[in-house]
Amino acid sequence: MIKDNVRLPARVSFAELNQKGSGLVAVVCEEHSKTLTWRSLSTTGIKQIDTACERINHFLTKRNAELVVFNIDGIESRYGEVDLGNVPLLMQMLRIQRYHQKQKNSYIIVVAQTAQELESQLKDYTKQVYSSSVLIFLFFTLILYITIQWSLSSLTKLTAELHDIKQGERDALSDGYEPELQGLTSTLNQLLHSEREQKFRYQHSMNDLAHSLKTRLAMLKAVSDEQDTKTNDFKQVLNEQVSQMDQIVHYQLRRAVSGRQSISSKPVLLAEEINKLTNTLTKVYRHKSIEFELLDPDRAAFFGQQDDLMEMMGNLLENACKFAISKVRVRCSVDKQQGLFISIEDDGPGVDVTIRDKILQRGVRADSSGGQGIGLAVSNEIINSYRGNIRIFDSELGGAGFALHFPLD
Repeated sequence: MIKDNVRLPARVSFAELNQKGSGLVAVVCEEHSKTLTWRSLSTTGIKQIDTACERINHFLTKRNAELVVFNIDGIESRYGEVDLGNVPLLMQMLRIQRYHQKQKNSYIIVVAQTAQELESQLKDYTKQVYSSSVLIFLFFTLILYITIQWSLSSLTKLTAELHDIKQGERDALSDGYEPELQGLTSTLNQLLHSEREQKFRYQHSMNDLAHSLKTRLAMLKAVSDEQDTKTNDFKQVLNEQVSQMDQIVHYQLRRAVSGRQSISSKPVLLAEEINKLTNTLTKVYRHKSIEFELLDPDRAAFFGQQDDLMEMMGNLLENACKFAISKVRVRCSVDKQQGLFISIEDDGPGVDVTIRDKILQRGVRADSSGGQGIGLAVSNEIINSYRGNIRIFDSELGGAGFALHFPLD
């Protein structure tokens, strides 16, 4: 087509503009007359294409502000959306002016593409974004799950070990936890250790209580066998032994709760307490007619709890009476520099060198008697609580000797 010396070919080099229904169309409108100057072959079949210029001009005047303006190499073009034949189009508009024979003519070149194709591309892109988002979400969810499982693995291990402790399969939590949990595991181990010690202390105290009461009960039985239970002597002995048993019960219960007491500054005379014990043991072992000898030239005193002294000496003296043939000797002495020395000797069979250290442990007996094997162990515990020590030696009387030493503060 030729108009005003402007050559407008029917076919153009861009192939889609030459194809019907390609979705890409182009028209040229004379702005002043609003007439269609040229249209691409791809507009074939589009209704109301002849009135497109009028609508484009109306669009430019009414919605010019809605258009997007681009300036490329000094040429200004506008982008927008318009309906041609009820078909939504995305268009690019370019205004050109031509001077011919002192007359100015303005033309509008419009290139448009159907919005359906773009919408289809947007839908495909949206689906792709959604798919990618879901994959990314699943990926990071998996990473988060793995991270949480890894971070909670120590707590799972801790729970399993606590269950094993509850079942009695282990005594404490293992090492190797993260620094953030070491404070917790250390505190739990200390708590478990304290609870275990408390449990052992209760068990030991109950065993010690039974062991301590055994002598007093034997004393009562011995007295009841040889005397009339209605005499005043029996009643006196009964009251004394019941009083001692009451003291023992209170002592053992107090020790079960609070453990060993600290060293007291109040001295307890050894001779008085030892005489009380020997009087009782004389009646318990009356069938042996044991001779007790107490050597105390320094009037020695024990700086500690009276209950501890009675428990300690009572066990050692009872052990000596049990194995003695006829004589038990107690020697007490004080050295101003080294401290208090006590020895208990008997004329019995003695103690074999190979088991001297073992019989100071709980449950170990020097003979095959039916005892519990805790008397010497209790004495050893009390001696150690006062920073003292005990040694077994061969006595001059022919039997065993137990040497006790309590250093000065």
